[in-house]
Amino acid sequence: MTTDPPQKVVLDGEIIGTMPIEVKCIPGGLTVFVPLEFEVQADEQLDNLPGVEVKSK
Repeated sequence: MTTDPPQKVVLDGEIIGTMPIEVKCIPGGLTVFVPLEFEVQADEQLDNLPGVEVKSK
């Protein structure tokens, strides 16, 4: 990866250098844990917006 102008490279909150860098993707190399899905009610109403429908994702 390259940038113009060169940018700092930050890994896990630490500056480790500047661009350019080479990135390798390792299949299955990242496990992501997320909370169980649950429906959240909107805290606010979208009044005066005709035709707008709010749906949970």
